[in-house]
Amino acid sequence: MIGSRKIRITAALFVCASIVALLWPRAFNYVSTFAVVNAPVVTLHSPIDGTVIQASPQVSIPVRRTQTLIAVAATYPRAADLSRLEAEEETRGRRIAALIAESREVEGLAEVLKLRADRRRESERDYLSARLDEARAGRDAAAARLAQAETEMKRLKDRGGRSASAVRARRAAEVVVTEAQANVAAAEARIAGARVQAAALEAGDPLPGAAGGRDYESEREDEIALRLADIAARRASLEAESAGALPVINGLRRAVERNDIFRPIAAVDGVVWTASRQQGASVTAGTPLVQILDCSRRFVEVNLPENIFDEVSAGTLAEVRLRGSEKGWFLARVVSRHASAGGSTSAVDAAIPDIAKGQGMKVFLQIAPADPRRPGVAAAFCDVGRSAEVRIPRHTPQVIANSLSFLRQLWGAGRDAVAGSGPAPEPKG
Repeated sequence: MIGSRKIRITAALFVCASIVALLWPRAFNYVSTFAVVNAPVVTLHSPIDGTVIQASPQVSIPVRRTQTLIAVAATYPRAADLSRLEAEEETRGRRIAALIAESREVEGLAEVLKLRADRRRESERDYLSARLDEARAGRDAAAARLAQAETEMKRLKDRGGRSASAVRARRAAEVVVTEAQANVAAAEARIAGARVQAAALEAGDPLPGAAGGRDYESEREDEIALRLADIAARRASLEAESAGALPVINGLRRAVERNDIFRPIAAVDGVVWTASRQQGASVTAGTPLVQILDCSRRFVEVNLPENIFDEVSAGTLAEVRLRGSEKGWFLARVVSRHASAGGSTSAVDAAIPDIAKGQGMKVFLQIAPADPRRPGVAAAFCDVGRSAEVRIPRHTPQVIANSLSFLRQLWGAGRDAVAGSGPAPEPKG
């Protein structure tokens, strides 16, 4: 019967070891009821109605940051409107350049006319100066003849005489004096006229009594001024139209570059979670085009009892092991948690939106990113969707209480096993 007793003791020890293996982790840790590896999914929507001209990579294909994911051509492109507006703007630019050239030519003509007028004015000034000198010389000569005539007439009057010849001589002298006075007055008039013309010349007015040359020049100057004003007005109008059209053209150009052919690039390193439709397929604005699994932000979503909500805070370290993995346990850190309240979706736009239903709370553990370019990683979707085991250490007072309870249970189990292995009754006979 000794062999039978050894068998019972061995069985009791095996039961105790199994109980230890089963209950020991729960005595010192919070053990998850369910956990799964998850990661955010980046969904790309079409901003336009169009046609797929370049399909996205297929499901489970790795993509790199800045890689072009898909190309969609707009159904109603606005490139024709942009070309028309750009042509109109180019025409305006050429017209402005032509007006600038015309303005320079007219300004050059005005400069030539100004130089010509300056030379003519200088010539007129010299001519008027000569005329004024001539008029003054004529006045001096007339004044001298007047003085001589007045002296001769005074001499004849002083000599007297009543003869006919004496009377005729005095009358002739009076006539000479009168003519001399008229010549002096004419000379003074010519001097005054020359001064009036000189004043008009200095003021830039047409010369009084001139043949009309200055009137023609004034008309040309006025004509040129009006032409320059018209050129400036047309140029200002075209520049205002150009200033108003440029924002429209730039906005339309950005819209064309962005929307007429929509070529989005990957914002993250990841794996194609949902591929686009095939080349040639039609899409509408707002339609999801492709989904990329962001393998750089993986996390483990864990279900735990809600009564430990305050004991599991952000920053707490946890041990994680993927079921079926040969890598063993690794550390992760709690980043957030929230109550399930009868089941709710994930707190982020995750690939697996709802891992489980039931009361409790969800805890999110941050784990290391995965490199989709490594062999087998993309094909396994960076382990997203795999279930895991999670252990979160309990606080020290709770650990002590659990340890004592565990030891009591172990003591009771061992005592029962030993009691059941006592000496067997002796056989009779």
